[in-house]
This record gives sequence, C-alpha cells and structure tokens, in this order.
Amino acid sequence: YAAARARAGDIAPHPPRTARPAAMSVCTMLAASAAATLAKQAQEPPPAHTFLICIFRRLRGVDEAVVVDFLDRFVTTIRDRRGNIHLRCERPEHWSYADGRDHRIEPNHLQPAAFDFDITVVAGFESNVDLHNWWASNEVFELLKMRSCLDKMGVFRVDGVQESVDCDDRQRINFGDRVVLLELIKMDTFKPLQQYVDQYRKFAQPEYATRLNLLASDGVSGVLMNEYMLDFVTLSSWKGKAEVTIWCESDLYQNQLLPLRSGCCRCLGIVLPIFEERLGMANVARTAGVTVRLKEPPRRSSVVR
Repeated sequence: YAAARARAGDIAPHPPRTARPAAMSVCTMLAASAAATLAKQAQEPPPAHTFLICIFRRLRGVDEAVVVDFLDRFVTTIRDRRGNIHLRCERPEHWSYADGRDHRIEPNHLQPAAFDFDITVVAGFESNVDLHNWWASNEVFELLKMRSCLDKMGVFRVDGVQESVDCDDRQRINFGDRVVLLELIKMDTFKPLQQYVDQYRKFAQPEYATRLNLLASDGVSGVLMNEYMLDFVTLSSWKGKAEVTIWCESDLYQNQLLPLRSGCCRCLGIVLPIFEERLGMANVARTAGVTVRLKEPPRRSSVVR
C-alpha cells in the first residue's frame, strides 16, 4: 500500500539505508588526541624564562681567590635550584663597549659612573616562583654573610622573551652564540624608554629579518638587592662582536631606537663574552708561548730506486 501511494506521488519514498560508520575505538581516539596535542605544542613557542641580572664590584685590596670562591658558591646555588647560568664574566679586560663607556669607568671624580661594576652574572629561571625560592633559600642566606669581598651588589629580575640556556651546554659551545649585548639603563624619563624596549621586542620579530636574538627587553620587574640604580634592561646574544657592530650601526637602531633614549637616560651598552674562561686560557697559553701544531705527515723519499 505504501509503495503504491509512493508511486502515485502521495508520499515520499523512504531513503535508502546506508551503512553506519564503524565505531572509533578508544585507542584510536586517544592516539588522535595525543597527536593533536603534540601538533599544538609544536606550533606554540616555548615558555619565556625569568632572567636574573647580577652586577658586582670587588672590594679593593681583597684577595682574588676569595672573590672567585664567592662566585663559585653563588653560581652553584643557582644551578642547584634548577637555574641556568647564561654567562659569568669577571675579567673586564675581555669586555668591549657599544655605548656609554663613561658610565662604567668614570672620566673624573666630578662625573661618577652609574654602573661601576666589574663582575657580571646573568642567570635564568623557568618561573618567578623558582627564582624567589632560590633567593629565599638557606644557601643564599648563608652565602650573603660572606659578601665582605664585594663592595657593591645589584641583583635584578627581568621578564624574558625566550628560554635561557646554560653556558655549560656542549651544543651551545659548538654551534651557539659567543657574545651578549647587555644594555643597562638608568632612566630620567619613563615614557620614551618604555617605547624603546617595546620597539626592541618588535624588531626581534621574524618579519624584520634581523640577526637580533633577543633574550629580554623590559623594565626591571623585581629588585632583590639594590646598590645600583637600574630601571630598564635589554639582553641579546650574537655570534660575535662584528654582528653587534652591524646591529648598532643599522638604520633600525640608529634611526628608530636610539632617538627614543637619547637625552633621557644614562645607558651602558656592554659586549660580554659568554665563554670568558676560554679567553683566559687562550691568553695564558699565548703569554707562555704555547702553540698547538698538527702532526706533520711523513716525508716521501726523493731517491729513485
């Protein structure tokens, strides 16, 4: 009867039955979910670390071994709390200046230097919680009792834009950057300097095609020990000093960055070697007249037999 009515056009015929799709197994669903999560993580950049900027000045006349022992203990406390030592520089003869040399070495007693330090340590932590746990630890508390070998200390926290790397990483030694450009800024006017660090982060984006490997560019977000007046920090790593020179002489830096901070701050731009201990070993070997020579191949005899 229904078929007859359908032929007559009174009612629509039933649609043909189609096979139901096979039910997805639980394992297949879990695998698909895990693959989607991994793909999402691969697209997302790694979380940025919190950087620790430490600048110290030796006490005049103190034994150098005492200072080195203090720094060794200081670095050990950071690594024991899951921190990375990005660089440790304690030999100013290996440093060079991109800007503001007079702000570290005073030209005369009427113009005191704003940043008269001679030791720099840059460290990184995964989060602010890890950094504060390190600072509040008993090891750091006991260590600060031994700071009599230092005349001044400044320990500052700055939010980074990427992960930190430990200088003991073998892969970094072989293929990574060699120097760091550290800009320390003591401000007179806030607004242009905030624009300066914002523009610095902007020019580190891939669309600007610069070699700028920016680690941090922001205002100081925390002061742990304040014996230096520091307000803004930029931190970037480079393959060598030649790249730093090219960046500082580029149109982006000279025409769009430098005018923002000119006349409204005191800025020290200093180029620091990441592997300073290697430079020290090379200088010692050069002074002692030690050279490394490849073994010469055996000479062929010129006698024709």
